Amino acid sequence: MTIVNAAHNAFVSAEDAAYTKNPGFGIGTTLKNSSIFSILSTGTGFFVNNNIHFLYFTNTYNNLYGMATNYGGLASAGTGEIYVNPSYDTATYGNGAYLMVPSALKGKGESGSDIGAEVLYRYQDGTLTSTPLWPWPMEARICKETGYSVTYENGYSGCAKGGGLWKTLNGVYASTPIVDTTPPSPPIGLVVE
Repeated sequence: MTIVNAAHNAFVSAEDAAYTKNPGFGIGTTLKNSSIFSILSTGTGFFVNNNIHFLYFTNTYNNLYGMATNYGGLASAGTGEIYVNPSYDTATYGNGAYLMVPSALKGKGESGSDIGAEVLYRYQDGTLTSTPLWPWPMEARICKETGYSVTYENGYSGCAKGGGLWKTLNGVYASTPIVDTTPPSPPIGLVVE
C-alpha cells in the first residue's frame, strides 16, 4: 500500500465518546511493506487511540517519511521500519509514479520484498501476469464513450481530454504498450443494421 499526502494521519483509530464501548468487540490490524509519504500539516504516520479496544496493531517493514511525527498514542516503531525519502518521480510520470516502487524502497520490505504499491500488470484468476495493466484495458472504448482518457493525465493522440494518472508510460515497461484503438463490438444480442 502507498499513502501519499493524506490530510491528517495515515492510520487513525478513534472512538466516538457518545457510544458505549463493547468489551467483546475488538479490532486487529497488521500493516506491512507499505509506504506512507508526506502526510500534511500535523500528520502522524501511525496513531492508535487509547480509548478503543484493540486486539492488536502490528506495523512492520513500512517506510514513513515526511510527517510531523511517525507514531502517536499506543503506536510505536515496528520491526524493520525505515524512514527514507522514496523519491517518487512525479515530474516524469505524474501520479502514476505512486503505482511504481522507487529504487529507494526496492528490497527493503519483509524478506527482501519491496515496500509500497505496484500496480503495473494485470491479475488473471488471482495470478499476476506479465500483461501490462496500463494503458487501462479498453482505453480506446472508454475514450470514445466518455471523451476522457482513464490512463493519461493530458489525454493522448485520439483522446484529447485527460483524467488518468500517467503523464507518460515511457520507461514504465520495457517498451511502451500500444493503445488499443479497435472499435468496440456491439453487445451480444443486439441487432445492428
